Amino acid sequence: MHALKSSLNQVEVNQLTLKIGAKIALKSSLNQVEVDQLMLKMGEGAISIFSSLELDEVIDVTNGCIYIKQMIHHYRDLSETNLVAIRDLQQP
Repeated sequence: MHALKSSLNQVEVNQLTLKIGAKIALKSSLNQVEVDQLMLKMGEGAISIFSSLELDEVIDVTNGCIYIKQMIHHYRDLSETNLVAIRDLQQP
């Protein structure tokens, strides 16, 4: 499930991530460095999911927020390529 579609806000997601990391550390033989590496991978996975969201889906999920909609349309108008997903906004 994409983060934007969940009922959790960013603070709750961050708290949940920290709790998961703490439980992993307590219930395993992982040292702190290994737990930190695991948490980094979890964060990278979240970024990957977020960056793959389609821009039209972002507009829909944010209930057509005028500022987000205008920003996406502005960048689409300026771009020489087709902007479909959030990761497309990062390309030169």
